[in-house]
Amino acid sequence: RVGMEDRLFRIEESEKCGRFCVATRDIHPAEIVIQSEPFAAIVCHNYAKNCCHTCFTVQTSTCPLSCSGCKEIFWCSEKCRNDEKPQTFHSPMECAIIKKIRSYRKITPDETDEVLLVVRIICRETLHPYPAAAPFGTKATDLVSNRTTITEEDPKLIERIKLQQSIISELIEPQTKEYSPSDIQDIICRLKCNSFGIWNKKFIKCKGLALFPQCSFFNHSCSPNVVRFQHGCNKIFWPLREISAGEELTISYIELEDAASIRKEILKSKYYFPCGCIRCTNMDAENSGDFIESIFCPAKGCCGLMTCVPIEGSLKKVCNAAAETSSSPSFVRRRDVVV
Repeated sequence: RVGMEDRLFRIEESEKCGRFCVATRDIHPAEIVIQSEPFAAIVCHNYAKNCCHTCFTVQTSTCPLSCSGCKEIFWCSEKCRNDEKPQTFHSPMECAIIKKIRSYRKITPDETDEVLLVVRIICRETLHPYPAAAPFGTKATDLVSNRTTITEEDPKLIERIKLQQSIISELIEPQTKEYSPSDIQDIICRLKCNSFGIWNKKFIKCKGLALFPQCSFFNHSCSPNVVRFQHGCNKIFWPLREISAGEELTISYIELEDAASIRKEILKSKYYFPCGCIRCTNMDAENSGDFIESIFCPAKGCCGLMTCVPIEGSLKKVCNAAAETSSSPSFVRRRDVVV
């Protein structure tokens, strides 16, 4: 994993852009910008029984192993069940907390997924706390919650967040009293604006939800220069083109083929900012679309983006929705399981 001191970018901050990433030197295709394990990750409800909660491999039927305590967590093998990586570890504390989670009918399945992720974050922070001197960008608390913005922009959503918080407070109360209602609301708000989906092939369905503090400082652009791949529940970010020293590094938060008006509406309603990228402010750039069209995956029904990665010593174009990069930058492998 790329350490904070080895990054190809630095984090800057401005009143207009908030926190953002800037290249510290020229970045070439086939160089990994950053790769990271999540701070915490969970399997979403639609894959709850047939996706391993440790390696995120999807099975053709229900996973053979499950937690005998809470009946909520499933694994594909003994190895995965015994894995104690903190980002996916199903601790006795977590098991005790989530036993009754399905009894709360007032929240939607998607909101329940967020509750599960908040619980896993709380368990990780409680059982595997980061040292006070941990580098900036490695802890969940390093991320901005945007709670004030959400309260002002979306009062209905903040009421749903308060409902989620009340459920979490009730669930965790027997296990820990370290988290106030305000603390929990801040965690939920961080997830709303900073969590990443773990997707199935072609990015059709979201099979997991994760928080990556180290990777959450990329701003959005409808003409991005960085793209993310996934390997299990990990993320690897590759450049889409040559990037110059001093250039901002950006990813796309949304599907890029939509019209500018639709993209702006989605970004404003979900992420609470008006997009000021070159495609949204310059109609000539929007209409030409040469670069954007060149990175779209040509496969029918695929929402992925194409970039060059090293495969067996040479650069080849690969879709980020159809392949998984290994933890080594030397090759890319096709997924073994069709999902």
